[in-house]
Amino acid sequence: MNASPKRRSARLCRVCGSKSTVKDSRDGSGPLWRWRMCKSCGVRWKTEENVVLEAALSIDDAVDLAMAALATAATAIREAQGAIARRRHSEAWDGADASASAPADGVASFAADATHAAR
Repeated sequence: MNASPKRRSARLCRVCGSKSTVKDSRDGSGPLWRWRMCKSCGVRWKTEENVVLEAALSIDDAVDLAMAALATAATAIREAQGAIARRRHSEAWDGADASASAPADGVASFAADATHAAR
């Protein structure tokens, strides 16, 4: 059982790929060092293990993050509502200038824009 050379587990032997056992461990202020030995061929090697701790959010921090996200979403909604209102106002203005016989496929708004720009 050979491990792939790209990502080999520290628990597998570098020579034969078999499983290993931990013979000794040393934990200081830095990384955890382990001396391992292959169960099949007896090769020994040392591994370094670093513990990564993820900070957990307090409830207050989680609430603050949620409130900030809600405020951002509310701002985006208000901006979108303003853009919609401006567009509706513009279309109502353009619609007053457009001729009644113009088709509703966008040609009317083009004609209304041209009429509005000519003023």
